Amino acid sequence: MSKVYIDDSVFTNIADAIRDRNGETATYKPREMDEAIKDLHNVRVKKWERPSDWPDYSKVDLTNQEVIYLTYDCTYGVGTYNFISIRVVGAYHVERGSLNNGVFTSVFSTDQDSNTIFFAYLPENEGDYVVYKITPQSGASITSFRFANKEDEDSSAVWAAVNQPCIERYCNISNHTANFPSSFFTNNTSDSWITSFLTADTVIGAKPTGSCQNSYHNTMNKSLQYVDLSKCDFSNVTIFSAVFQGMPTLKEVYFPHNLSSKCTNLSSLFQQCENIVYLDLSGWDTSGVTNFTNMFYQCYTLTEIKGIEDFNFTKAVNLGAMFYQDFDLRGLDTSKWQTSTSLTNFSTTFYNCRHLENLDLSGFITDNVTSYNTLFSGCISLKEINLSNFNVSAKTNALGGMFQFCRSLKSITRNKDWSTQNVTNFEGMFQECALLKEIDISDFSFASATNIKNMFGGCTELQSVMATIDLPKLTTKTNVQNFASTCWNLDPSNITFTNCTYMPYFGYCYTGLHYIKIPSSVTTIPNDTFRDCFHLYVVDFRDHTAVPTLDNANAFILNSNTKQKIVVPDALYDTWIATAPWNNATLVTRIISASDYEASLES
Repeated sequence: MSKVYIDDSVFTNIADAIRDRNGETATYKPREMDEAIKDLHNVRVKKWERPSDWPDYSKVDLTNQEVIYLTYDCTYGVGTYNFISIRVVGAYHVERGSLNNGVFTSVFSTDQDSNTIFFAYLPENEGDYVVYKITPQSGASITSFRFANKEDEDSSAVWAAVNQPCIERYCNISNHTANFPSSFFTNNTSDSWITSFLTADTVIGAKPTGSCQNSYHNTMNKSLQYVDLSKCDFSNVTIFSAVFQGMPTLKEVYFPHNLSSKCTNLSSLFQQCENIVYLDLSGWDTSGVTNFTNMFYQCYTLTEIKGIEDFNFTKAVNLGAMFYQDFDLRGLDTSKWQTSTSLTNFSTTFYNCRHLENLDLSGFITDNVTSYNTLFSGCISLKEINLSNFNVSAKTNALGGMFQFCRSLKSITRNKDWSTQNVTNFEGMFQECALLKEIDISDFSFASATNIKNMFGGCTELQSVMATIDLPKLTTKTNVQNFASTCWNLDPSNITFTNCTYMPYFGYCYTGLHYIKIPSSVTTIPNDTFRDCFHLYVVDFRDHTAVPTLDNANAFILNSNTKQKIVVPDALYDTWIATAPWNNATLVTRIISASDYEASLES
């Protein structure tokens, strides 16, 4: 064997990737890297690292005082103004200065008695970190907070401004007694650049009431990494949706543990938080939540969700795409989860959860679910799944891709009375379930089916399918393509086809397919239907009363089985061998009349 030399930079790059993921500074020998990679799924939190030159708020005591500290990074703002807009009820005191060892030193201050203030700072030195301190006076309350461009607020302004980033906010608003508005967290101007530069946020004492929808959400945000709300009170929140949606840089977020049954909506809460690894949602009472749609959608690196095992789904209506493309999510304990007849949307819920190995959904009541499309699609590590109480009912119209690409799946526990009479889409339902050996869907009805493409395609270990496939409404030829393609070991003798206009595709069924009976309803044999079925010896057309259309001779002849017999009715034999492309020079030698075939069996 020839030797392959690997440059040291390859190992350096691998080690850097490991350190980036686990947040450590360790060095790794090449022989240690495989174990380090395996341990990555145990990394709980990808920590935000505070730059050493930032002001440190850890020693600031905010006990019993309502105050906001803002740290401004003026590195890029020498010679240009930045502006802040603060709205309060009553008077307040504004200071600008520095923070050292927990002590704030003021170099400028002003008292305001109006409800809105705009103030500006002109940085003089590159690399400045300026701290603002805003303190309400005489019982005043801060009602909202935002950065503002002076020109946005006052069209008569005569100077231009370059908006400078605030890198951190640290505040206590525990004295706030009015309804706590979402506008405190986010921008309420049209240019939406407030949170574009907010890197870290710690809020103490907030008591939001009602909706916190979109509180931090900002599609322009590319900086927010750390949020600590653990010392807030969420017991009166009713809507907590899309709060962190679209924040790919967010690494750490901490919550109080008192979300109550008043909350009805958690949809898109962490949608597209691509760098979140660990969440602690313990203590959350979700018994009132109806909408969980997209809650963890595309949280690509999310590994663990503490407390989710105790979530209450009894009022859930929508679980669609809840864990969609959570590639790294592991060990999800669903054994205590229970739903009710309220549940209607259950599609793509676990789509592409590549590291889930077992799911126990036996507590799910699904009587009113309309679609299961791609429910478990892409769960490539899923080995066992318990659906024992699933009730696929007459309300269900789609099962497409339900178990698609579950390449490790060996067992599906389900009841045998699924009512599929109104299901139109079965496309890819078991596609590439490479380890399933038997599939019993004898209870299925295909009466409304319009698409069975790839239903069993790529099930390479599949040996038997028990089904009666009646297709009176399937009228599109392409919708039978790859029905059971590459099922190398499949014996289709337990599949009964009726009312099929187009023969479903069995190409590349190398060893298991020996005999197949073509129902009399079939009028067309599509391209490549039996391509490379090397051990298909008998194709039985004896029930036919007319010669079916053959799209291309390749449907049969692209294999090396010269012993194959295509058995046709005696009355149609002459017409059959004279009809193109059945009269292909190779194919015509395989066509045999029913009487000659039966005589050959007796001899």
